[in-house]
Amino acid sequence: ALALAFFMHEVRNATTRVKGAMDLLAEAFRGGDVGSADLGSLVEIASRAADHLTRVSRDGLFWSQLLAGRAILTAASFDAGALAETVVAALSAAAAARGVGISIERGADLPLAAADAGRVEQILWNLVTNAVKISPVGAKIEIRVMADSTESGVVIEVADQGPGLSAEARARLFTA
Repeated sequence: ALALAFFMHEVRNATTRVKGAMDLLAEAFRGGDVGSADLGSLVEIASRAADHLTRVSRDGLFWSQLLAGRAILTAASFDAGALAETVVAALSAAAAARGVGISIERGADLPLAAADAGRVEQILWNLVTNAVKISPVGAKIEIRVMADSTESGVVIEVADQGPGLSAEARARLFTA
């Protein structure tokens, strides 16, 4: 677990450097001539890929810490609807590029959620990213954020039109 944590830390550092360089190049291309527009788009794609690698390394680092018993979860109050809207805004372009729509429905008078906002964002990001990947062209991904009717909490649902899990995969879903 310690070796994995070290590896993920190194991957995160490397992707952070790539991201910084890509952001600078993308900014330079935005002010460049018309002929550089295609190259600028490619640089922005590379920048988004670096963002993805950073998220993957962050996730791997968290899981290695969790398996080693050193993960720290910090519960605090946050606006789950705003968090969901941020994730949807960040993934809308990728969904549109695949011919998939994303909608979000926020319930009225949502209470603040009490959880580790970073981990909730990580989970929601992973669910929506996977939904975008597996949804057929023309499909719609629906995210609903609503008050929990049985407790004073918040429920976030992600529904897609992908193929779903096999019965065998569902049976193993929450096993170690």
